[in-house]
Amino acid sequence: MRNLTTVAGLVAILCIAAGTSQAGLVGYWNFDETGGVLAADASGSGAVGTIRGGLTPVGGKFGGAYQFDGTSQDVLMNSIGTAFASVTNQVTIAFWQWGDSARQQSILGGSSAYGARTLNVHLPWSDSTVYWDAGRTGYDRIQKNAAGLFAGEWSHWAFVKNATTGTMEIYRNGALWQSDTGKTKVMSNLGTFSIGSENGSTRWKGKIDEVVVYDQALGAAEIAALYSAAQAQTITTTQIDNSLTNSGGALSPGGQGVVATTTIARGAVNVAMGGTASQSSISSGGSPERAIDGRVTGQWGENSTTHTQDQLTPWWRLDLGSTVPDIKSITLWNRTDCCSERLTNFRVSLLDASSNEVWGQDYYTGGGYPTPTLNISLPTPQDAQFVRVALLGSGIVSLAEVQVFAETGQADYTQSGDGVLLMDVDPANGINDKLVVPGLLTAGGTLAVNAMSPISENDVFDLLDFGEITGEFDAFQLPAGTISWDLSLLYVTGEIRAVPEPLTLALLSLGGAGLGGYIRRRRA
Repeated sequence: MRNLTTVAGLVAILCIAAGTSQAGLVGYWNFDETGGVLAADASGSGAVGTIRGGLTPVGGKFGGAYQFDGTSQDVLMNSIGTAFASVTNQVTIAFWQWGDSARQQSILGGSSAYGARTLNVHLPWSDSTVYWDAGRTGYDRIQKNAAGLFAGEWSHWAFVKNATTGTMEIYRNGALWQSDTGKTKVMSNLGTFSIGSENGSTRWKGKIDEVVVYDQALGAAEIAALYSAAQAQTITTTQIDNSLTNSGGALSPGGQGVVATTTIARGAVNVAMGGTASQSSISSGGSPERAIDGRVTGQWGENSTTHTQDQLTPWWRLDLGSTVPDIKSITLWNRTDCCSERLTNFRVSLLDASSNEVWGQDYYTGGGYPTPTLNISLPTPQDAQFVRVALLGSGIVSLAEVQVFAETGQADYTQSGDGVLLMDVDPANGINDKLVVPGLLTAGGTLAVNAMSPISENDVFDLLDFGEITGEFDAFQLPAGTISWDLSLLYVTGEIRAVPEPLTLALLSLGGAGLGGYIRRRRA
């Protein structure tokens, strides 16, 4: 028999879920995934992370976490220019960290669209000092020696800047640890953001969990609440791009007391950043991987532009590692400081695993060149492993960035362990929260229901909409009173119904009847 509790247990769940705020949240990576190459952004900003070098899922502070090897692994975020557009004068970055060595390393880094350091945390550097850098051009910095603080345990860190007031702060385990004033450089125009490295360099070694970024300078009380919360960040956004796993926090559509629908959507992700680049030749140090480093400015002096030798039919090629389904579009970014005319009379191709062309198109055969972008929308989505850009004659291939957007994976939601799905219902107004999962919903953890108005017998609440479902919730937190609950259709239609008290136990036992594998939801 699964665990069914009512008012007392529900109060505890609500207190946990209400412990953190979503105001100003622009990035949230809970690292609860158990595999794959994407790290979900639960903030709703669409900054899905591309896992580079493979990461080992491990037990985290809440739910799962990732172990970084300090050599080849990090997570590079998509769509930072859009997701972090509001990060200008204020920022807060907070996370849980487990590391036990001082070395030349950055636990996170963000660069402007022009490649300049804008955000960076050395935790710690080889001199056992924690450095917090923020701002451009020429960043502000505060620092403090942290010898003895990394003895193999989880620590909560928060790094805060308010360029308007000139204040920079570091919090450790909920308490102010270091601060300074006169730090007024803004952080606008962010182009890249990575966790586990500073955009691919000075990689970090240890475990990381629950990374959040706000476009506000959180106060001491808010940071103390993040540290002392008994559960992970509450997810309240109404749309999450790509699949989400929740094993240590709460998903509450719209937030407690606000009726809303949260949809897990298949968002287009730039899969190029997780690939391996090569080219026909290298000249002047213009290596092929520069075209997948996330920087799009096209400035040679920023070491982010490729360069082949002047040769017959030079080419640049990207190996995505395996066949990627549903590639929808490709964007080429040209060099901007000079020499833009080099990228002319060329062909862009998608190749299968055997290097056979599955799609291709010639561009600028009559002259001209991208200024600075060429946006290619494919007529139909394509499955491919390789992307190739090749001149049709002699010349030099010089690229600032190549982005390949695909609808990777399914729009799935997986909940397990300490994960909580908290749903508001308001029968007086005939409305309730809903979770829409077009793909596979894997049920586990706790389903909690919060009544915003009195519930009567035979009230029906349609909480879940799914393509397929597997598993069962481990526990339920449901409102009590003169009614009880019929859950027999929960895993069939996504509905629960209020019933007279004596029916509860019998009907609860029917909730997962016949669950031997996936159940496909019956639709009208």
